[in-house]
Amino acid sequence: MPGNPDGVGAFHHKPDLILIEKSDVPIDSLSWMNPKVIVECTSQGWKPSLPIAKTLHTKVYLIFLDQPWRCFVLGLSIAKEEIQVHFYNRLGSSVSPHFNIHCNPKAFVGILTSVMFGSWLCIGFDPTITMRPIQPLHVSE
Repeated sequence: MPGNPDGVGAFHHKPDLILIEKSDVPIDSLSWMNPKVIVECTSQGWKPSLPIAKTLHTKVYLIFLDQPWRCFVLGLSIAKEEIQVHFYNRLGSSVSPHFNIHCNPKAFVGILTSVMFGSWLCIGFDPTITMRPIQPLHVSE
């Protein structure tokens, strides 16, 4: 996913899975402005040294660059059949304990329904900030 055309956040990374608002934006024109929640997956079993957390850190940083109205960003990491919820704000992060999706399906469905159907407050948007599209400057000659 490329960064903004203005050069802010112009880093190219590929998230494994993102939750975006339904829109008519073609897939090729998605940028770091679009993700609401980000997910990284691996087929390896869970262990503390997995690079999945570092990958999430980088991608959340890119979201914060392009979405300054975010109070926090939620990320999910799925390692084989284990899932963790990652909470990032501008001061740091915290991570839930990992649990097996098949052994605790109610918690898994609860997490998915919260991020998919919860209010924008639940996924980190600040309701006190209103963003308008940037109008290009008109230079008269």
